[in-house]
Amino acid sequence: MYYPFGLWGRAFIQLSMFVVAYGAMVGYFITIKDTVPPIIGFAEGFQPELVLIVISAFLILPLSMQRDIASLSVTSLLSVTLDVVLVFFVVLYSPVIKNVSEQGGIAQIIKNDAISPNIFIGLGVLSDAMCCQHSSFLLFESLENHKRIRWATVSAISISTSAFLFLILGVSGFLGFGDETQGDVLNNFPEGSMEANVARGLLAITMIFTYPMELFVGRHVLVDLFHNGNIDCPVGRQRMTLGLYFSTLIPALFFDDLGHVLSITGAVGGSCLAYIGPGLVYIGVNSKLFLKWSDDLISSCHRKPLWWYTFGFPIWCTIAERARSGLDERLAVKTFAQIDLEESSEMAQPTPYDFLVALSFILFGVIAMFAGIGTNIYVLINPDD
Repeated sequence: MYYPFGLWGRAFIQLSMFVVAYGAMVGYFITIKDTVPPIIGFAEGFQPELVLIVISAFLILPLSMQRDIASLSVTSLLSVTLDVVLVFFVVLYSPVIKNVSEQGGIAQIIKNDAISPNIFIGLGVLSDAMCCQHSSFLLFESLENHKRIRWATVSAISISTSAFLFLILGVSGFLGFGDETQGDVLNNFPEGSMEANVARGLLAITMIFTYPMELFVGRHVLVDLFHNGNIDCPVGRQRMTLGLYFSTLIPALFFDDLGHVLSITGAVGGSCLAYIGPGLVYIGVNSKLFLKWSDDLISSCHRKPLWWYTFGFPIWCTIAERARSGLDERLAVKTFAQIDLEESSEMAQPTPYDFLVALSFILFGVIAMFAGIGTNIYVLINPDD
């Protein structure tokens, strides 16, 4: 984003990264507050908040004080393993057969509940959960071999596995509990049951080990914005870590609805990172070819047709013009050796279809962002609708 759009593009991506990471951190704290207290019998009054404070201070904060994300490799592996176990545990104990039978079959459930006005709330949650671009640079740097093919393999396997687990968990939770499915699906299980307590314990452990990874992203953004990427600056990573820790702990002590937290941050940060940002980058990097394609579309017309304005081409061309100018300006100060042109000669030229996909990404992201925010506000104002 920096080369075509300059500091504004860089800030756009970094703030989006921070929003996604911040929402995830608050969500993890809320999850711990929901899951651990019922297991140990401290679920009354201010006890859940006290449990969260103790766990976060003595377990999460020390892990978050690490300098590099590679130091979390062991805890991350354990967290992923427990996530897989947790998914199949929920699938096994969700009352899918009972609920499907009571609702009249899967077809009837789909007919009644598949299309919901709250769909953009779910999309925000999914965008927040599946939007891993915000940590991709840190994870790439943690690899021993910084090769494109290695990164493609790692990212493809991890995203495919995550999507598969999300699908299984989402379908099982929906078929098992229907409209009553809560943001934390474990809250749908009987509070004192053994299966619920085991699942809550697994989830709490994964949250404890996953929170530091999100904090690393938030800290990276702050270091890059205010200290030019120098993590060993005089202010120190310890102070930044403490600042992020308290800024996420305080809201988690007061908020209880995990779904709205993830949905709002996902609607904003997730939409920008997953849809709007990639579309803008593609148009920006290929701005010259995009402008040529746009000119070719109306080359035979005496004046611009109505569809030119209907589909927003004046806006797209303005964005591409600014990107082309910025790209030329910033690349001009770089020597050939400083620019990474690995395999550039083998890269295929963008097609009209590619440009249409990029534009559709941007449009979808904008719609998802505003619809997600609006839907959350409506549900918060009208909780009984």
